[in-house]
Amino acid sequence: MPIDKERMEAYAAMSRRPEDIRVVVPMETNLQLCLRVLFGVKRLLVVKVDPNNRADVLAELKTFCDSRGLEVEILDAKGLDVESVRGGKQVVDGPRPAWRRLHPPWWPEKPKMIIVDGLDELTDEEVLRAFLYVACLGIYSRDEIPEDMLPDGSAFVFLADEGFPLGRLAGISDGWYEESHVLENPLAPTPTSSGSAAAAPAAQPNNTGRACGATTAGQSTSLQNDLMAIGEAVCQHLWTMRVETVEPCLDAPHLLFPVYSTVNCSTAKARVSEQEARFTFTHVLDAHVPKGTTPYFYSVETPTYAPHSFTGNRGLSGQFDLTMFQAEGTSYKRVCNVEFKSDQPTHVWQDISKLVLDSLTHDTLPMGHYFHLLESADAGTLPALFAKLRKGFLRALQEIIEARQQTIRYSLWLTICILNPDNTRGRWACSRVVTANDQLDCVLDEHSLREGGSLRDQKEHLRDKGWTIMSPENDKASGDANTAQK
Repeated sequence: MPIDKERMEAYAAMSRRPEDIRVVVPMETNLQLCLRVLFGVKRLLVVKVDPNNRADVLAELKTFCDSRGLEVEILDAKGLDVESVRGGKQVVDGPRPAWRRLHPPWWPEKPKMIIVDGLDELTDEEVLRAFLYVACLGIYSRDEIPEDMLPDGSAFVFLADEGFPLGRLAGISDGWYEESHVLENPLAPTPTSSGSAAAAPAAQPNNTGRACGATTAGQSTSLQNDLMAIGEAVCQHLWTMRVETVEPCLDAPHLLFPVYSTVNCSTAKARVSEQEARFTFTHVLDAHVPKGTTPYFYSVETPTYAPHSFTGNRGLSGQFDLTMFQAEGTSYKRVCNVEFKSDQPTHVWQDISKLVLDSLTHDTLPMGHYFHLLESADAGTLPALFAKLRKGFLRALQEIIEARQQTIRYSLWLTICILNPDNTRGRWACSRVVTANDQLDCVLDEHSLREGGSLRDQKEHLRDKGWTIMSPENDKASGDANTAQK
C-alpha cells in the first residue's frame, strides 16, 4: 500500500526513531494469494463460497481483475449447454464434407477471468466435460496451443457452493489435476508471524503477479555469482570430455562417456547421463576451479529438511543429489542444494519441489541449483523442457499455498548444458536465477521459444529474457561461437 512522500515526512518528524516507521498493510486473504500466484497459469480455479461470503468473494475477484487489467465475464451455468462452452459448429465448403468449431461468445480476445456460477450435481456431464476440454486440451497437444484451448493468461474461476460437482469433474480426466486448484476459506487471512497485520516496507507489492519474497541480498548475491561461475566451469569440463571409443588424450579429462554395447565400437553411441554432470560438479568443487569463488564443501544424497510425499502417502524425508556447505565457525552450514537431470525425463516437478520447499522450510538455505544436461538439442528440445520446468515450479507453489505459508520465497539457479558430443558447433549452455518475484510465464515461456524457430533464434530469445548464454572456451578465444575447435 503506497504512502505519499509528504505523509511519510510528517510521520518522520513526529518520531524520535524515523527508521522504525513501517507501513502496516492489511493481511492478505487466501484468495488474493491464490490469484496472484496461480491465475493464468492454472486454468481451473475453484473457490469455495457460501451465502455469507459470496458477495465479498465476487468483489475481490473483480478488484483483482481491475488491478491486472483483465476482462471479466460471469457465466450462469444454469443456462449452459456444450456449444455455449466449446462453441458451435460451422460447415466448411469444400470437395469433402467438413466443419470447424466456432468460439463461444465469452471467448477471450485478451487475458480474461471467466467466473462460472451455478455448477451442481444436476449439471449435464457433457457440459462438465466441455469445460475440461477447453481448459486441459494443451496437456495432450504440447506442440502448440490448440485453437480450441483457453488462451494463456486466462482462466475459469468456479464459485463452488455445497452442491459443486468436484468429484465428477476430477473423474472425467487426469487433466483436472494438472490445471486445477481448489481454494478453501477464500476470505481467511494468510497466517503471519506477527499477529493481525503484517509490518512491511512500503515498497513490498510488485506488478509481476507473483509473491514478493524477502532475500538476504549480500549472501544471495555472492552465492549467485559463485553458482554461475561453478555452473560454467562444469559446462566447460563436460564439453572437453571424450568418448571411450576415441583416441586417448592425457590432457583431456579422465572421466569418459561410455558407449552402449554394440558389435561395431566405431559407431557405438555414447551414453550420457546426469552422473557425468554430478561427478564433474564435485570435481569443480574439489579443485576450486572458478578463481575468486568461496571454498565450498559438499555431501551427496543429502537428506532433505522438509518431508516430501510424491505418492500421496505420508511425507518422508527425501534426498538431494548434492548439497554445498560453507565453513562457519566451528561447524558447516548448508547453503545450496543441487539436483541433476539429463535429456527429457517424464517430469521434473519432484526435483523442483524439493529445492523450493526445502529453502522455504529452512531460512539459512538461500538458494538451490538445478543442473540439466542435454546430449543434443533441436528446435523442440528447450520448449519441451521449459514446459516441464514451469509445471515443476507451479506444483511447488501449489503445495506452498495448500500448506498456508505466508511468505513465498525461493531462489533457484538453473543451468542447462547442451553437450552435442558429435557436433562442436552445437555446444552451448544457458543459465539464470529464478525467484519468487519472477513471472514464470515470461522466464519459462515455451510457447515463445517454439515460435522462435531455430536454436539460434531461441538463444537470442533467452538473452532477451535475462538468460546468460555460455559457449566453449575455444569458441570465445576465436571470437566466433560457430567455429569451436576440439
